[in-house]
Amino acid sequence: MITNKFKSLLAAEVVTLVNAGTAKVGQGGNSTSPDATTLDVDIGAAEGAYIVSALKSDENTVECSLKIAGSNTALVGKVIREAGFFDSAGNMLARFSFNGIGPITTTSDLEVFFLMEVE
Repeated sequence: MITNKFKSLLAAEVVTLVNAGTAKVGQGGNSTSPDATTLDVDIGAAEGAYIVSALKSDENTVECSLKIAGSNTALVGKVIREAGFFDSAGNMLARFSFNGIGPITTTSDLEVFFLMEVE
């Protein structure tokens, strides 16, 4: 059994790791192993031109978000199918795939939300 207090502490650590880290988006969409260390098809659009944030929305729930401006040239014209959050050392913390979004235009910002629950 994991106590509710421990779940809350783990969720707080996730917030710290994500807020101090980075994020990436890509065109891959295949499922990957939990041992994966990178996105399937990283396009580099989030490198240095993004807003990433995480907050606890409940004692054991973390809401992560990633926002990239449509004016990012690496993003324009692409269909995005995956996103990932990384810690400050470059370790992939979470990756998720979704139905394709796009093609992205210069007038469309990309915003991705990811909900994690510590159980």
